[in-house]
Amino acid sequence: MWAWMIAATKVLHNYLGPIFGILLVILLVSLIKDNIPKSTTSSGLRKVAV
Repeated sequence: MWAWMIAATKVLHNYLGPIFGILLVILLVSLIKDNIPKSTTSSGLRKVAV
């Protein structure tokens, strides 16, 4: 009774797994890229700290 559902979800998992991995890498790269401090950040912090 459940064999067709198990087979379908296994195929779905096998196709969506690599897509998820690729999208996860893209997400992490975009988050890391947006959070790298810029040179103006350090000079602005020095002015505030002094």
